[in-house]
Amino acid sequence: ALRALAEQGEEVEALVQRKRSLKPLVVELRSEADTLTRRLKDSSTVVQRVVESVRVLDTAQANTRKALERTVDIVGLKTCVEEVAAAMQAENWEKAADVMQRHLKVVPAADGGSGEEAAMQALRRCLAEMQTIISEGCQTAADAGDM
Repeated sequence: ALRALAEQGEEVEALVQRKRSLKPLVVELRSEADTLTRRLKDSSTVVQRVVESVRVLDTAQANTRKALERTVDIVGLKTCVEEVAAAMQAENWEKAADVMQRHLKVVPAADGGSGEEAAMQALRRCLAEMQTIISEGCQTAADAGDM
């Protein structure tokens, strides 16, 4: 029995020696795992920054598109006002009405800028003036019996 215990002691000693020889490998693996963990954390931080930058760029691009669309709308409105004013100056009421009809199909945004608001007010004044002139012309024609 003593001999069996001594033989087992040698096996246990051999197992302990093998485990001791693995200890430096485990320490090295732990160190590498810690390094990889730090690198992954750093990479995650970089990815988060990139995602945020992309989000900011998307917002800027959308705002740029909106600004461009608004600019095109304002230029169209300005052109309309100028054409209506010129047509009214020339007393070409049909052309003025046609220009306003074409433009009024475009509904301005609810948060229109001050330039667009001023142009819309000018367009409305021209419309009111044109309606007054047409009404007066029709009344004059009716009074003269030209209708």
